[in-house]
Amino acid sequence: MPAQQPAYLAMLAHPSLDFPVRRMMRVARERVAEPQPRIALVSVDIAVPATASNAARRALHETFGAALRLYVVTTDKSSDSVTFRIEVTGHTLDEVLSALTRALPAATLGRAGRGTPPSLRLT
Repeated sequence: MPAQQPAYLAMLAHPSLDFPVRRMMRVARERVAEPQPRIALVSVDIAVPATASNAARRALHETFGAALRLYVVTTDKSSDSVTFRIEVTGHTLDEVLSALTRALPAATLGRAGRGTPPSLRLT
């Protein structure tokens, strides 16, 4: 007994569908079947002793370039510190932490984690 075809294959063979519609359905099916590449994301909280964020921001951008997403979380004038949250794509956690300790030796590193950027998560 031959195996039954999936429903979408039967729909593609239906004569009422013209060629462009069948082609669009095939292309859509191929896109769904192909796994999307995942880009590694490292997220780290950093506290830097400073009254302004400019020098630390500049050092972080020089270190990570376009792979960096930088958020200033707080600027605490009473303790003279600035807290950042950074997200770096395309690097491992070890690489990011090593680069941070070289670029900002006086920084205090907080929570660090790995993941996939929200805009690239597969559903």
